[in-house]
Amino acid sequence: MGTYDIVINGIKRTFGVLKPARKTLSRDIPITNPSAKIDTFVKSPDNIIPSKLQKILDDCGPYGSTKKNFLTDLYSTGQDKFEFIYNHKYFKGNMPYFNDKEFIAAVKEMSPKELKQTFDEISNLYTKLPQVSFGYDKVTKKLIYQPQTPNATNLAQLTILKAHNKEAYEYLLNHPDKERLSGLLSTFSDGLNGSTFETLTIPQIRQIEGVGTASTLNIKTDIDTIIQGNAAMSRYVVSSDLLAKNADDVKDLHNYLSRIKVTEPFTAFRAERDTGMFNTILLDKKLALETKWNVLKNMLKARKIPVHDYTGNYNTDFTKKTNLFNFILGKENISLADAMQVAKFGSESYRNKIIELIKKSQITDNRFKSLTFDRKMAEGWLPTQGSNNTGIQHNVTVNKGVQGCYSSGDNRQAEFILNNNDKQMSFQDVKYDPKKDIFVLNTTIE
Repeated sequence: MGTYDIVINGIKRTFGVLKPARKTLSRDIPITNPSAKIDTFVKSPDNIIPSKLQKILDDCGPYGSTKKNFLTDLYSTGQDKFEFIYNHKYFKGNMPYFNDKEFIAAVKEMSPKELKQTFDEISNLYTKLPQVSFGYDKVTKKLIYQPQTPNATNLAQLTILKAHNKEAYEYLLNHPDKERLSGLLSTFSDGLNGSTFETLTIPQIRQIEGVGTASTLNIKTDIDTIIQGNAAMSRYVVSSDLLAKNADDVKDLHNYLSRIKVTEPFTAFRAERDTGMFNTILLDKKLALETKWNVLKNMLKARKIPVHDYTGNYNTDFTKKTNLFNFILGKENISLADAMQVAKFGSESYRNKIIELIKKSQITDNRFKSLTFDRKMAEGWLPTQGSNNTGIQHNVTVNKGVQGCYSSGDNRQAEFILNNNDKQMSFQDVKYDPKKDIFVLNTTIE
C-alpha cells in the first residue's frame, strides 16, 4: 500500500493510500457522507440493476426483451433524461420501434434542458395540426373531433432530426401548411426508420411531400395511368428483378413516371452490388495487362474470392459464381468494371488510374433506379456474403428535369424511383475504401 502526505496546521502527516470510491452509473456518492440519499436509479456495488428500474423492466413481461434493451440503453443516458422521457405524458413508457437506437444516440448528445425544450416544441407543434376524429356522437350522429398528440415514435423521430439537422427540424416546426404537415408526419411514423432522420434534408422532405416534383397527370383523364402506375411501383419496390421480367409492369411504371419530373434538385444515396455499370468502358492494352498482372501476383488470394458476372439484377444469391482469378484471366477484353474489382490488389498508382477513369466517365443509364434518403438503408444494399464483388456507394445529386417520384409505399426504405428513360450519370469525386472494398462516388444524375 502506498502513502500520501497532508499538511494540517503547518504539520505534514503521512497516511496510507485511500481506496477510491466505487464509480456508479450516473454519479459518485461520497463515502464521507453516510446520510446521503441513495438514488434508486444508481447501480449497487454488486452491479445489481436498481430496484426502480427492475420494476419497470419486470412490467415489460417475459416477451418484451427488445423493449427491455431499449429501456436499459435509455437508462444509460442518465437518470434525469430517463425519468423525463419515460414519464412524459406523450411518450408514456413506450418504445419507438425502428427508431430506438438512433433516438438513444440523439438523447446522449442532448442536455436535459435541450431535451425538455425539444419535447415541448414537438408537443406544441401537434396542437397546431388539424383535429382528427376517431368516432362519432351516438346521439347527434356527428363526428367527434379532438386535437392531435404525438406518440413515442413522433417524439423520437423529430428529436433525431433536430440532433442531426436543426434547419430541417425547424422547417417542419414552421411549416405553413398544417394539413400537409399532418400527412407528412404520419408518413414519417408509418414508413421511415430512425436512421433516415440522421441524414434527412429539406429538399428530401419536399420530395416526400410531393412539392419537389411537377406532374402532368390528371385524376379525371389519367386515372388508369395513375392506378396501374402505382400498382407497378409497388411491385417494383417488392422486387425490381421480377418487375423487369414483366413487360406490362415495365410499361405501366414507365408511363406513370414519365409524367412526373423533378423541379427541385435533391441529394440521395444508392448502392451497387457490383461494378457492372462500368462494364462498357474498355481499358487500353497497357492498363488491361497491369490488371491481369495484379491478379496473377495475387493468384492464391484471387482464387478464394467468389464473384459473379454483371447481371444487372439486385438478387445475386443464385447467380453463377466463379473465382476472381478465372474471372479476370479468362477475359480477352478488360473493362473498367473489371479493374475496379482488382483495385484491392493494386498499388496506389494503379488505383489512382482507375479513379481518374471513373471521373472522366459519362454513363448513359436507361434502367429504373432506386435511390434512398436513408444512408444506412443504402449500405444494406451493398454486396452480401453470398458474393464478393466490389461494391459501389453513390452520394447522388438528382438535377431538375429527371423523371421520377418518391415511393409512397410504407416499406421503410425512404425510396425515390427514377424512370427507365435515358439518364446521364457523371462522377465528380471518387474514393476507394480498401478495407470495405467499396468505391464511394459523388454522382450527378440528369
